[in-house]
Amino acid sequence: MRVPDKYNVKGGVEFGFMSATLDRRVAMHYAGAGTEKSAILLEMQMGMIDRGADLSWLSQYPHEREILFAPLSALEVRRLQVDGKLCIVDIRLSVNLQALTIEQVISKMQRSHLQLIDLLQDNLRFAGVPTNVLAPLQQLRLKASHANPIDFNVASKYRDSTNKALDSQDSIFEALVQSA
Repeated sequence: MRVPDKYNVKGGVEFGFMSATLDRRVAMHYAGAGTEKSAILLEMQMGMIDRGADLSWLSQYPHEREILFAPLSALEVRRLQVDGKLCIVDIRLSVNLQALTIEQVISKMQRSHLQLIDLLQDNLRFAGVPTNVLAPLQQLRLKASHANPIDFNVASKYRDSTNKALDSQDSIFEALVQSA
């Protein structure tokens, strides 16, 4: 992208994991440089914050010195240089430190359910309900916190869990009315 967009940025965002290398010869090999084909080489500097993970220690090809960047890394074009059939693109890297891990994404619905139970308990406590009366909600929360997070991504299971929490709240209300 040669022309800045409406935010004065030239570049884009890599939505998946981005693999790179610290070894220019390896990058040139993968880019196909030195062949009859045209090639593009992205050059970037890692900083103290905007860094990738060094995969050399677990790679089948440790000599490639592979670095892996997280999804949603931003790449801003700073300069272009053409050398024969090779286009060298100087990139400013900006790693998204706010991106969720896969575990966090998977457990979002579980956290939502736990927050619902916490909200129900907090509202009842604020209304003066004794802690021992909240036992059904406390048990549901304990069970939900130890459940497999993937289960909450199934709509019917999430709905059932939510209904159980709301039914527990109703049973607490009924117990309070009967004891009054």
